[in-house]
Amino acid sequence: MIPFFAKSENQTALLLEAKTWLGTPFVTHGKMKGAGVDCGDLASLVYKAVGLDHPFDLAKYQVDIAGSFDIRQMLDPLDALPSAMKLDAAACRIDPTIIQLGDFLVFHRGSGMVHTGIVMVWPNFLHVLRLRGVMFSMITDTTYLSRLTAIYRPIQVP
Repeated sequence: MIPFFAKSENQTALLLEAKTWLGTPFVTHGKMKGAGVDCGDLASLVYKAVGLDHPFDLAKYQVDIAGSFDIRQMLDPLDALPSAMKLDAAACRIDPTIIQLGDFLVFHRGSGMVHTGIVMVWPNFLHVLRLRGVMFSMITDTTYLSRLTAIYRPIQVP
């Protein structure tokens, strides 16, 4: 299995595409650059824009009135994807060199809250927050590192 972002041209495309989303506000199930996006759709749209053949399509998750959803709604579809290789999140927390540019991150926040992001140049990742919009943050921040639940590496499917 070859990671999709092993190719330098795919890495460059990812970094350039990520920058075009910065500042886009948070909107649940939003799918429009500059107008609004949520964390699951952000990842799917960024991956698709850079040519990932089978992007992570998380459009079927249901958000409750509090803005949360069951983590299985996120992990079950990801585990079934032929274009994703699940990595051991615990190992990645111990050895951050395992995490690579383009990896998809899943965080668990509180009871049922799930958050996602895409690894950029270490230790930064791209994500969107309700009151701040699309932004870069540091994975090494204990707020994120302590909540890292799963990591998926997009692979090129022949």
